[in-house]
Amino acid sequence: MLNNLQKKYLELTKFGPFPTPYFFHIRKGGQILYYLGFEHTYDPKDASWGVLENYLQDFINQTDGKKRLVLVEGGEKTLPYSRKEQIKTMGESYYTWFLAQASAIQVSSPEPDTTEQLKHLAKNFSKDLIITALYAEQISIRSNYIKPENMENSLETYIDYLKRISGWESEFFTMQSVQRCYKEVSGIDLDYNNLEYIKKETDPYLEENQINEVINSKSQFKDKIILENIENLWGRGYNLFIVFGKNHSIIHEITMRQWS
Repeated sequence: MLNNLQKKYLELTKFGPFPTPYFFHIRKGGQILYYLGFEHTYDPKDASWGVLENYLQDFINQTDGKKRLVLVEGGEKTLPYSRKEQIKTMGESYYTWFLAQASAIQVSSPEPDTTEQLKHLAKNFSKDLIITALYAEQISIRSNYIKPENMENSLETYIDYLKRISGWESEFFTMQSVQRCYKEVSGIDLDYNNLEYIKKETDPYLEENQINEVINSKSQFKDKIILENIENLWGRGYNLFIVFGKNHSIIHEITMRQWS
């Protein structure tokens, strides 16, 4: 079920797409918050990198000598490369982390980690449904953005990661369990090539089946915790530079405008 923030988001976006990257800022006294919302990009030649670099440099200039923090999506980052072009292939969150570290600015992620998300989902959904929904969501995400050479191997790594951090019974993390549960929920066999349907059932704003319910619950929980953590930092006087996906930026702005 959509919450009020999600309903407002749909109302705002029904007349057409917002620009990309989407930028907004908030000022309160001498304190500033810059927020860039990206269509997730992994292309080193994307013109959006220049937009990110320019806004970050402006933020650095305006907050020199003040309390400041850079925040990104997707949890804490480990940077395996040292060259800009290589880091860009890992997406805007990694590149923002790279730029912040290069400028000696503290950088973090305000969102709940995956373990917290799993615990939250387990309050309302069965474990096999949760794993199946997250698996289907990753098919959509990786097909859209990451585009691994071998989808099945890439997803196997992901499901092993969920198994390791969850502490749940091994039986929920087999392909037999995922395929069985998926067919029970969707009424069809799981097919990596059936991307249009998988995108619909993993869209938190649609109601194809129970997979949408799981993804929507995860989305609501993440936004709630993210906004609480950012508001806490803002209340403590931090100047903030934030980089998230564009959908997050639009829905977060609805709440953040009330802070100024």
